[in-house]
Amino acid sequence: MMPPDAPREPDRTAGTDPRSEPTDASQTPALEAVDNSATPPVRPDVVLLGASNISFSLPTVVRAVQKTFGGCARLWTVHGHGRSYGKRSRAFGRELDGILESRFWSDFAARDRRGPLYALLTDIGNDLVYGVDVPQILDWAGECARRLTAERAELAVTKLPAEALLSLSAPRFYLTQKLFFPAFKSSWPDMRDKIAALDDAVDAFGPTHSAPVIPTERTWYFIDPIHVRERRRREAWTRYLGGWPTAPPPQVPFVGPRDRTRLHRLPQAIKWINGEPVVAENPVYADGDFELHQY
Repeated sequence: MMPPDAPREPDRTAGTDPRSEPTDASQTPALEAVDNSATPPVRPDVVLLGASNISFSLPTVVRAVQKTFGGCARLWTVHGHGRSYGKRSRAFGRELDGILESRFWSDFAARDRRGPLYALLTDIGNDLVYGVDVPQILDWAGECARRLTAERAELAVTKLPAEALLSLSAPRFYLTQKLFFPAFKSSWPDMRDKIAALDDAVDAFGPTHSAPVIPTERTWYFIDPIHVRERRRREAWTRYLGGWPTAPPPQVPFVGPRDRTRLHRLPQAIKWINGEPVVAENPVYADGDFELHQY
């Protein structure tokens, strides 16, 4: 037994517990900062340039692009009944800029460019009814192709419905002209020559711009030789959206009447009614990581 006043032995185990060691901040590894913010998705951009065939098929197109790309894409459409590639057009009481003059180009140039880009040129023959010559039409379409190629787009182009058009009788041609383009007059023999010349030119246009040329089918058209009839639109757009070799295989679902009506009512970014601009903000429709920008 140790005397009560005797000095105590030092505790030689002191300091063996790491919790009792003094901490040197300079020797402690710094914690890395963690960024918990959500990373924006890499969304493909899909561009469709054309006229009334896009307008009539818009609900089918929207749902097809949405499903094909897994709900993650931006769809950019420049279209409208009577839409011209190079001049302002008027139909059903409203005016639209030519595709080359559309606000689409400046908005599109300002987008986030991280994803792949797919572009389709269709309704190239629409300008024939305005009396535009074939070389001018090709020049306008070619400028659109050059702009998109500069953005590294994978291009495709559709053929004219030449077989359906050239099967028209003269009376049916003049009736179609009166119904859809009453302000413009052309003789049927002259129009037949232009249709055949432009259709042949599109075959050369595609390879010039490294774009597959997508044929149309006579069975897609009935009395109206310009617009794909409703029962054939899924078939037509399955072919059109399958024109890009590196894109996913197209999935074109059925669109019910209520959804079709709702999507048809979406506005375009800008149009003129009675000389006054009517402007809508894009995207005109969004669903999760999917957006529709409409011009």
